[in-house]
Amino acid sequence: MRLTRLAVATAAAVAAALIAVPSAAQAASTQVWFHPGDQFMPSMIWKFNSGGSGWKTSYIPSLTGWPVQRQTGFSYVQSGATFNLTTYPYLGSQRIVGLRYSSATDVWVVSNNGFTETWLGCRSAGRPAYAQVAC
Repeated sequence: MRLTRLAVATAAAVAAALIAVPSAAQAASTQVWFHPGDQFMPSMIWKFNSGGSGWKTSYIPSLTGWPVQRQTGFSYVQSGATFNLTTYPYLGSQRIVGLRYSSATDVWVVSNNGFTETWLGCRSAGRPAYAQVAC
């Protein structure tokens, strides 16, 4: 009996920690996310405003030691855990789907046009200074 209660409590805690999108309180305000990049993609800062717009800034490594910045604005429509973006001035499209969110670490795992990425929120550890300043 105790084991069953423990299993139910553990499952509830895990489910609460691994929801697909950040809470409604966070969604009502501006959200800033940092993706550290990898061998194929530059690091990026994403900013989602509550009004359905935002921007992303990529930090492309360069031989000078200073990253080259490129900023692109976007508008978005959210449906559940899916964010459909229209970037401008190029009118490109992008689809971001929230897969898991941990409120304990403020880490959001997303599918960005089919590629799984880990995004760090403002309360996450391990962000560089330029990502901390964006918060």
